[in-house]
Amino acid sequence: MGQGQLCGHPFLRPGRVEFALFAPGKGRVSVIGDFNGWDAAASPLECGDDGTWRAGVELGEGDYEYLYEVDGTAVTDPYAPRIAPQADGPDHGVLRVSAGGFEWKHTSYRRPPFKSLVLYEMHVGDFTPEGTFASAAGRLDHLRDLGINALLLMPVMDTSPEDWWGYRPRHFFAPRVSYGPAEELMRLVDEAHGQGIAVLLDVVPAHTSTDHTFNRLYAREDSPWYGASLAGLEHDFHLPPLGYDKGPTQRYVWDFMQFWMREYRVDGYRIDYAKFISSRDGMGLPHLVSAARAVADDAYLIAEHIPEAPGITNGIRLSGVWHKSLEDMLRAIALEREVLGCSWDAIASCAAHRLDPEAQGYESGTQFVNYVESHDEHRFLHEVGDNGFAPDACLNKLRLAALIAFTAPGQPMLYHGQEWGEDAPLTLEANKLHWERLDTPQGQELLRFYRQLITMVHRHGALEANLFTADAVDDDAKTLVYHCWNNTGDVLVVAANFSPQPRRLRIPLPASGRWHVVPTDEFLHADKQIERDLAPYEALVLASSCPGQEGEA
Repeated sequence: MGQGQLCGHPFLRPGRVEFALFAPGKGRVSVIGDFNGWDAAASPLECGDDGTWRAGVELGEGDYEYLYEVDGTAVTDPYAPRIAPQADGPDHGVLRVSAGGFEWKHTSYRRPPFKSLVLYEMHVGDFTPEGTFASAAGRLDHLRDLGINALLLMPVMDTSPEDWWGYRPRHFFAPRVSYGPAEELMRLVDEAHGQGIAVLLDVVPAHTSTDHTFNRLYAREDSPWYGASLAGLEHDFHLPPLGYDKGPTQRYVWDFMQFWMREYRVDGYRIDYAKFISSRDGMGLPHLVSAARAVADDAYLIAEHIPEAPGITNGIRLSGVWHKSLEDMLRAIALEREVLGCSWDAIASCAAHRLDPEAQGYESGTQFVNYVESHDEHRFLHEVGDNGFAPDACLNKLRLAALIAFTAPGQPMLYHGQEWGEDAPLTLEANKLHWERLDTPQGQELLRFYRQLITMVHRHGALEANLFTADAVDDDAKTLVYHCWNNTGDVLVVAANFSPQPRRLRIPLPASGRWHVVPTDEFLHADKQIERDLAPYEALVLASSCPGQEGEA
């Protein structure tokens, strides 16, 4: 790191601060800022053999804005830890020099195993009317009471104002200015840990925005960072792609992946657009995983690889994968038509296949992230209602889909507002949650339902073991029975009626004995099977009577 403190951390101590910029082949590089009157002659940098320009500057306490000037062109530091947006010209980096840093309170927090997580995807800008880290922190008790123990934040790195979702990152090391200062993101993480909630960041290491500093330093074809996909893919969004076979890219993303875990103490990442990054000779996805695990071996690492590709994501120490094929299947059930290869005519067979990790080619123990809704789709109630189904049917279909997602192998996830039935259409613009709907009869009923599901997940070890089998598959009746279990005697049997007609199901059971109808107070004795009437779009969950489980679920 050289002499002094390296510029690029949220807090720096007073004294000698080292500025560094990788810019091989350039003729002159200076750091300019309000500490030297923006004078390029005041603080020139010297180039080392590795192409990195460096200089040390003495700084006392305070906030300092700065840029680099490279052969007469001013550019933002690609490692800037804070940003001061500018209407004209490049955004200024900001250094906070202070004798003290952020005071972390909840340092005893320990991450639970990934198999124990119930996730909640949140867009900070839409979650509250204020759209800030501080206001999100003020609602953590809602997540705690719901039973959530992992918060997945959609991208929080600073980007252009028109990029509402944040998937075109401009400043990889700085929190989004509109969400609040770095301290407020740290406080959100710290208070989440105090509530027993892990925090994951949705990160975008496949590409940059078109106005990232890298674009100002070199032409694309000469860039040390930009390059081709390891998978040989064209970029779907026509953004500048990072080349993972290039050393400078590998260093930049290594630093980026470690930065948020070290400085903000986040617990892991969702890796966006993983299919473009791909994997080859330890590059790409394995490199990103290694960077995070070098900081914390128990970090949560989820790849969004769509379409799913077990041959790529198996064996690289990911915690889990985005289970998009399950979400497609749930939409097919809800819309009663074909959705991306899942046919309504063979819906029970499709469901049985997509619930089973082994049938889909995943390694034993792979943890899916299962969801009914995420930021990438229309809200479930909006899409189903827009396809002509009555409101009561839409709600029944939502409950059925959620129950399957929560009892499938893997980890369940809610998208913010799902717990009260948010039904806004998909948009890339601001889309604030309607918290007032939480207090409606529908909102309260759904909230109780999701609390029951989450309680079931936390109390039943069968849902952590990923041991699964389909027991009765009927494509004509559109019914499915499956069960999951662990090696200590906990068993859950799920019987589902996907049909718009009532069905009488003969439900095979893995053992005779006493069974609990979850989440009611009903217990029954059965000899290897029971018969049960299920209403349209209804599911039934039976739990074996295990020590410590009776009457609790």
